[in-house]
Amino acid sequence: FTPVDNDVTWQSSDKNIAKVDLDGLAETLAPGTATISATLSGVVGDASLTVTEARVVEIQITPANLVEPAGTSSQLTATASLTANTSQDVTRQVSWISSDSTTVSMVTGGEDAGLTSLIKTGIAEVRAVLDEIEDTITVEVTDAVLVEIQVSPAARIVPNGIDVQYSATGIL
Repeated sequence: FTPVDNDVTWQSSDKNIAKVDLDGLAETLAPGTATISATLSGVVGDASLTVTEARVVEIQITPANLVEPAGTSSQLTATASLTANTSQDVTRQVSWISSDSTTVSMVTGGEDAGLTSLIKTGIAEVRAVLDEIEDTITVEVTDAVLVEIQVSPAARIVPNGIDVQYSATGIL
């Protein structure tokens, strides 16, 4: 046997499925089957290459753990690691599940998928599930924290002798 890798011309029968460089490295582009050919002095050798869909091997929720006060919301994202050594945002594709929806409720679909509503103090686990692969994080809901007080009306000019009623609103 004589290696002829450096002398042959490489070709793919379907460049939408795979393309082959000068060194015989096939880059897969889409699912399907292509024939990879090596040609030298009119002699042709063929091999079949079948490209399958990338599969999910791991799901990761970000942030990994969440500690926030009651009355707030927080966006979670889910990232899938695929067999093709790539990753993909699957926040809208996963099933979001809260172990205690009275403590942490989840938006499970649409534009706001992964959005948490932190309802009352406590701890809940949140899972993201796709194709039987899942990740779970712990969400701890703490007491609400007063961060600002808004006084209204904000500004008033009145003549002497006129009373003005003010109100204060706490922002958590």
